[in-house]
Amino acid sequence: MNKDIIKKILEEDELAGDIIRVLALYSNVLWESEIKWEIESMNSTLDVKTDFSKFDEKLDLLSRNGLIVMERRIRGSLSGVNPEEYLIKLVNPSGVVDVLKFDNKIRRYIEARREVYKKYLEKRGLGL
Repeated sequence: MNKDIIKKILEEDELAGDIIRVLALYSNVLWESEIKWEIESMNSTLDVKTDFSKFDEKLDLLSRNGLIVMERRIRGSLSGVNPEEYLIKLVNPSGVVDVLKFDNKIRRYIEARREVYKKYLEKRGLGL
C-alpha cells in the first residue's frame, strides 16, 4: 500500500479521508451504515458539515486504490430485520495508522472524545 496515496486522500478529499479515519478508529472494519454514522458523529463533534452525496463514489475511489475491500453480506441484528449491506475493511491497517498519526483531524477528534469522557467520569466521581 502506498502511504503517499493515503496521505494525498486525507489532505485533498474530505469524505474519502473521513471513511479512512473512522475505519481506523473502529477496528478497521465497519458496515457501510456504521461508517456514515461514525463520520457524522466525528464531524458534528468537530463542528464540520458532512455531505454524503458522493459517498458511493468515495468508496469506489478507495476500493480502486486498494485501500479498502467491500463485501456484500447479510447483516445480522437483534431486531429480526437482516438487511444486505456492505462490510468494509481497511486493506493495510498498520500502513493507514502510520499516516494517521500525523493527521490533525483525527487527533482533534480523539482529544475531543477524551475530554467528553473525562467530564463524564468526573461527574460520577471517577477519574481517568
